[in-house]
Amino acid sequence: MNALHPDVHASLKDIVVPDEHFAPLLRSEKVLAACLIAHDVQHRGLTNYVEELLACYEEHQRCLLNQIAMPGTVLRFEVDTVFRAADVKTQTLCMPTQAIFVVTLYRSAELYPLQSLLVPLGIRHADLQDMEQDIKLKIAFPLSVSHLQRAPSRQLHIPRRLEELTGVVGLPSWPAGKMCILEYLPMVKEAFEDSLRRAARAYTLRREFLRALSKTELGPPIELEEASHSTATFDIVSEECPMLLMIDLPAAFPQQKPGLTLQAGQEVPAAGIQDYDWDPAWPAAEMADRVYAALKRAELAPC
Repeated sequence: MNALHPDVHASLKDIVVPDEHFAPLLRSEKVLAACLIAHDVQHRGLTNYVEELLACYEEHQRCLLNQIAMPGTVLRFEVDTVFRAADVKTQTLCMPTQAIFVVTLYRSAELYPLQSLLVPLGIRHADLQDMEQDIKLKIAFPLSVSHLQRAPSRQLHIPRRLEELTGVVGLPSWPAGKMCILEYLPMVKEAFEDSLRRAARAYTLRREFLRALSKTELGPPIELEEASHSTATFDIVSEECPMLLMIDLPAAFPQQKPGLTLQAGQEVPAAGIQDYDWDPAWPAAEMADRVYAALKRAELAPC
């Protein structure tokens, strides 16, 4: 680009795309050059250039996919239906052994209708604005003739903040030969929203338990993982032997009881408390009382 247009900023580096058949200058040479020429006077000059280049590459990938999707095949059907769906944003990538569709399920702004599910997770309106990553589903169809009838591999990509709360979202099954992308998308959305509901219930239980524990003689925690309420550290005040109580709430809480660890000092090994009564059906206050009672009964190593 710099060689063809010497008036383009000389300090700009080349962008290397590992695809010898991709030739964006044949399509948008004037547009790309104009973006770079404007880089000195417009802050968005380089951004516009990258966006135009990505648009060229997306069109290039769609052309490749149209070439390899033979008539009468599952891949041909997916190409014809997905690209004609105006409300489905899809990107494609052709690899030597597979054809990949990346479908946007929710853009960051489109999570606002799910606010009722996100508020119990401690996610506010402002947090959604900070989540720049969209929620996308990656679907990869094998190109090998022997594997054409197999179900494609699927992977859901969600923002890290949500993933920390929901864990791995279990995707619905894909019956080979009996499912297509457009039919599958509503099922994935339902599975994702169900995971949000489960995560909200678990988050609420963890928060209530830690709040109830704070009302005992332990007092409030000195450290708390606020994003998920999954770990907390309490300071046990004692003139003879000051200690720390570290609580780890597992993903299966309350079905699985909390992990309790006592640390009396750097030179004293940490002691775990395992043997205490627990019932996931108890209210949070009862759970906290049982944990505190176990703590009082624990035999501590001397400081």
